[in-house]
Amino acid sequence: GLGLKDFKADLSVLPDVPCDVDTPTQKYAVIFPDADAPIQMWNYKNYVKVVQNLISEYGVQCLILGGNRYRDTGAAIEKEVNSSLCKNRMGETNLVQCIQLVRNASIVISNDTGGAHIAAATRTPCVVLAAGWRFFPYQVETEGETLLPVDVVTNLPCLGCGIENINRFDPECGIDGVPRCIAMNTPEVINEKIKELWEKCYGK
Repeated sequence: GLGLKDFKADLSVLPDVPCDVDTPTQKYAVIFPDADAPIQMWNYKNYVKVVQNLISEYGVQCLILGGNRYRDTGAAIEKEVNSSLCKNRMGETNLVQCIQLVRNASIVISNDTGGAHIAAATRTPCVVLAAGWRFFPYQVETEGETLLPVDVVTNLPCLGCGIENINRFDPECGIDGVPRCIAMNTPEVINEKIKELWEKCYGK
């Protein structure tokens, strides 16, 4: 809409920048349980169930990444999962290391935060819990199959209440301070989306 008639919207591309980072030798998933604001964060107990499913159904190691601000959230997930295949590494990587870990992951599960955008830019399969406004779902204009993040949102009549400012969502809509379009998603729904995406990318 800015005058470039031949321009077509597409996913961004993050170049491969080698860096020194401890990458698992086996298949692994990356989990981003944090976000810019607490109201975007799915309850950590739900992530526990998703991580347990990833380990039991797909045999992958799960790395919990994100900023140091919510490191306690990652620690709580790691403690409740109680498996050597779940590692909390929140606050332990810089941006380039985080990008490389996402690039080499089998799948990413994320709140509506930078991790999901990194997954899109590295073409890593991703399931993202979004509020149905702001950045998701992605839309592209290029032809051919593109691996877009799979956004999961509970479709409510009030969807879009925070489209101008995430901090202006209707407080009556919240569950423990989180909008219902995020909070009402269940681990079972996310696990089903993971299954569909996994089979699409890797087969049954």
